Amino acid sequence: EVTATTLRLRLMRGARQTLLTVFNDTPRDQTAGIKLPQGFRRATDIHSGKEQHLREAVLELTVPYQDVVVLQLE
Repeated sequence: EVTATTLRLRLMRGARQTLLTVFNDTPRDQTAGIKLPQGFRRATDIHSGKEQHLREAVLELTVPYQDVVVLQLE
């Protein structure tokens, strides 16, 4: 349902919200374009509160080495 070239993804749909976890299990920072399912127009980092830019259902995201980012999708 979601795809990226260098990062590991997990989409979790709930009754009230959808979360996307983005894992970087490599020893260096990774940047990828993440293709989201149609219908999502916003992605917010749940830890920082910052909204991530979506363009045509693609999210450009950099995840630091050996780290994870959790996004709330709307």
